[in-house]
Amino acid sequence: MPEFYNLSPEQAIKELNSSVKGLSESDASNRLKKFGLNKLEEKQEFSAIKAFVSQFTSFLVIILIFAAGISWFFGDELDALAIFAIVVLNGVLGFFQEFKANKAMQALKKMAVQKAKALRDNEVKEINAELLVPGDIVILDEGSMVPADLRIIEQFNLKIDQAVLTGESNPVNKTVEAMEGKKSVGSITNIAFSNTTVTYGRAKGIVVSTGMNSEFGKIANMIQTIHETQTPLHAKLEQLGKKLVYAIIAIIAVLFLYGFFVQKLEFLDILLLSISLAVAAIPEGLPAVITITLALGIQQMAKKNAIVRRMPAVEALGSATVICSDKTGTLTRNEMFVEKIFANSQLIDVTGKGYEPKGEFLFNGKKIETNNAKELLMLLEIGLRCNDASLTKDNSIVGDPTEGAIVVAAKKAMLHFEEKRIDEIPFDADRKMMSCVYEINGKKFVFVKGAPEKILSLSSEIFEQGKTKVLVSDKRKELLELNQKLSSQAYRMLAYGFKQINSLDRKQFENKLVFVGLTAMRDPPRENVKEAVQLAIEALKSSTQRTGDNVLTAKAIAEKLNFKGIKAISGEELDELSQEEFSKIAFSYNVFARVAPEHKFKIVQSLQKQGEIVAVTGDGVNDAPAIKEADIGMAMGIKGTDVAKEASDIVLKDDNFATIVSAIEQGRKIRAGISNFVKYLLSANFAEVAIITILTFVGFPSAMLPLQLLWLNIVTDALPALALGTEEIDSSVMKRPPRNPKKSILDEMKAFITISTIILTLAAFVAFFYGLQFDQLNEVSFSNFSQPSKARTMAFTTVVLFELFLVFSCRRENKTALQLNPFSNKWLIAAVGVSFLLQLLVLEIPFFQLVFKTVSLSLADWGIIILLSLASILVPYVERGYRKLFHMQLN
Repeated sequence: MPEFYNLSPEQAIKELNSSVKGLSESDASNRLKKFGLNKLEEKQEFSAIKAFVSQFTSFLVIILIFAAGISWFFGDELDALAIFAIVVLNGVLGFFQEFKANKAMQALKKMAVQKAKALRDNEVKEINAELLVPGDIVILDEGSMVPADLRIIEQFNLKIDQAVLTGESNPVNKTVEAMEGKKSVGSITNIAFSNTTVTYGRAKGIVVSTGMNSEFGKIANMIQTIHETQTPLHAKLEQLGKKLVYAIIAIIAVLFLYGFFVQKLEFLDILLLSISLAVAAIPEGLPAVITITLALGIQQMAKKNAIVRRMPAVEALGSATVICSDKTGTLTRNEMFVEKIFANSQLIDVTGKGYEPKGEFLFNGKKIETNNAKELLMLLEIGLRCNDASLTKDNSIVGDPTEGAIVVAAKKAMLHFEEKRIDEIPFDADRKMMSCVYEINGKKFVFVKGAPEKILSLSSEIFEQGKTKVLVSDKRKELLELNQKLSSQAYRMLAYGFKQINSLDRKQFENKLVFVGLTAMRDPPRENVKEAVQLAIEALKSSTQRTGDNVLTAKAIAEKLNFKGIKAISGEELDELSQEEFSKIAFSYNVFARVAPEHKFKIVQSLQKQGEIVAVTGDGVNDAPAIKEADIGMAMGIKGTDVAKEASDIVLKDDNFATIVSAIEQGRKIRAGISNFVKYLLSANFAEVAIITILTFVGFPSAMLPLQLLWLNIVTDALPALALGTEEIDSSVMKRPPRNPKKSILDEMKAFITISTIILTLAAFVAFFYGLQFDQLNEVSFSNFSQPSKARTMAFTTVVLFELFLVFSCRRENKTALQLNPFSNKWLIAAVGVSFLLQLLVLEIPFFQLVFKTVSLSLADWGIIILLSLASILVPYVERGYRKLFHMQLN
C-alpha cells in the first residue's frame, strides 16, 4: 500500500478503486466485510473470574475465613461450614452486583454513535461512522470530527485541530497537493486524521484507513486503557465509606478487647463476633449499587433522548439552577421554511409543505412567473450558491436547516447550477455572514448571505427592476424598518448580496456589495415546549434563551414560549459591560440576542460567579467554550457539530428543550434514589453496631451471634436494598428547590439515620430482654455462644423485620410508607417477601436452628416482634417533628 500523502487526489481515488461520486452501497457492504467496522478495539478490562475472586480478597473477609478455619480446627465444623457458606453466598451477591454494574457501563458506551456525511450512490448520506470503509468519500464541515484517516481531495480554507494526535495547539492548514518523500504525522498536510476536529472551512476526503489501522488507532493499540469517570457523588460516598470503615474498625477493636479482657469471653467467640459485626456494618456493596443505579438511570435517560457522556453530569443535573438554552432547534423545531421573500420592492409569499420542493411564489395573492422575476431568481441563486446544505431524494435535509430552507425555496423555482466554488469565507459568529466565489461565463462573482443589518451596512447598491441602482439612505432605512417589522413577528431574517470581482483578494470580497433582498423564515416552536419552559421555571431559578437572532425576533419567540418577565440584552450591549458589571445583573436577563461565542462564555461565567449551577445547550463550534465551561454542557444530537458534542456532558438526540427538562427530572430522581438507598443502608448498619456495642459494654453478652450478623447482612442489605433502586421517584422532585452540591450527602439524612438507629436499638433491647426471661428460666448460659437462645432469636428477628419494614419508609423523600401504595413497587415486595421466607427457614427448620442457634417462636412472640418492628413506620414522622422543631429554633 503506498503512502497516500505522496499521491495526487486522482491517484488516491484510483488506488482505492473508488470515484468522486463515492461508493455504491453494495460495494461499501462488501468492503465492510473485508476491513471490519471503523472503530477502536477496546481491551476487555472486566474478567468474570477476577471479579468473583476479588469478592474474597478484602481484609475482613480473609480474616473471617481464617477464623472459620480455626473453628474447624478446634472441632466446631458446623459453625465453620456455615461461615464458609455465608461468605460464598455474600461473594456471589457481590459478584452479581459488580457484573451487573459492568454490563450497565458497557451498554452506556454503546449509546453515543458518531455520524459521518458520505457520498454513497452519488448522494450525500448521513451514516454511522463505524460503517465507513476505505474508498468512501466523506464530507467535512466546520465543527466535524474527522471519522477516519482521509486523503483530502477538495478543500476550502480547511483548518484542523489535531492536538489529540500530535499535541500541536494551533489548528493546521490543510492542502490538496501531493507531498514528496517520507513525512511524519505532524508534517503531513493533505491527510485529515481520525478523531481530529475541523475548526474552520470544509472539505472532501477519501477514506484511506479505518479503525485500528488509522493513526489514532495505532496509538490506541499502544495504550489500550479505558478510564472510567468517577462522579463527585461516588467520590463523596467513597470518602464516607472510608470514614465509616475506620470508625467501625475502631469500635470493633475496642469491643474485642473489652469482651476478651473484661468479660472473659472465649477468644474465638469474641473474634468471630467482632469480625462478623464489621462485615455486617461496613457498606462494602455501596459503590457497586451506586454504579448500577447511576448506569441504569442513565439508560433510562437515553430512552428519553438524553445520552450522558460523563457520569458527573448526573449529579450536577440534580443541582442545576439555570438553563441557558439555544433557541433554534432546541426551543423551536429546527425546521426552517422560507415563508416570505422581499425582492424588487415586493413582499412575496412562498407556499409549500415541509421540505418538498413544490410550491408557488405569490404577490398580492397572484402567482409570479419566476422566469420573468429576475430579482427573485437572483436572490434564490445567491442563496443556493452560498450554501452547504443539500436536499436528498426523499426530501430530507443534510446540513444546516436554515440553509436547507433556502435550497428548498430555490428548488421551487427549478434552479440549479454546474459551476464549482473556487473560494469562500465561511460563516462565523463575529462576521455574521458567508461569502462564496464562483466563475460564471469567464467572470468571477462573490455571493453573500447573512444578517440583514450587516449586509446592508456593506452594500452601496441595490438590484431592482433588472438593473443595479445606488442604495440611497431612504431605501436603506425602509429596508431596516421592514427587517425589524418581520423580526418582531418571530421571523428569522437573512439578506443577500453579490458583486463582481477581478481577483481573489479576500479583502475585497465583502464591501461595496449589491443588495438583492431578504428572506423571512419561520421555525415553529416544538410541541410541549411551552409546558417544559413552565416546568423549568418552577423547578429551577431561571431559564434563559440565547440566539443569534436580533432582539426583536428573540423577544417575539420568548413571548410565544411563555417566558415570564422578559428582559432582553444584545451582544452589543454586553460588550459595553465588564465581566464584573455583568455578573451583578446577569441573572435579571432571560433573553440574550445576537450573541457571539465570547458573549456565551461571559454569560456562563457571570452566572457561576453568582453561585448558580448552569446548564448550557449548544450545537456549533461557537457554542463549545460555553458548553465546556458550564456545570452541565449539553450538545444537540441532530444539528450539533462534533466539536460541541465532544465538549459536552450530555447529548440530546432530539435537540428538544423538553428533553433537557426531562433529563434534569431524571437526574434528580437518580440522586434521590441513591440518597434513599444510602439512608436505608446506614440506618440499618449503625443500629446493628449500636445494639451489639451497648449491650456488651453494660455487661451483657452479644444480642446476636456472628452467624446471625452475617445472615442479617444478606437478608436485609442485599435484595431489599437492590430493589429499592428500582423505586419510581415521583415527579414532585421538580417542585423542590435544587440540591446544594456543596453539602455532604449525610447532611440531608442525619436526622433519619439517628432516629431510626435509636428506635431500632430500643426495639431490639425490648425484644432481647423479653426473651431473656425465658432463657433465664431455661438456664441458658450467655458465656457460651453455642447454646440456642430465645433472647438472641427475638433480638435477631426483630432487627430483620424492623429493617424489612424500614425499607418502605425509605422509598420516597417526602412521603411516608403509609402515604404510598405498598404494592406499587413489585420488586421491593418480592425482595422483602423472599428475605422474610429466608428468615423463617432459619427460625423453624431444625438444621438451620442448629447452625444459627435459634429457637421456634410462639404466636405471642411473633406479635411482640411485629409490633416492635412496625415502630419503623414512626421514623419519618419523628424526623418531621424533629426538623420542624429544629427549624423553629433556628428562627
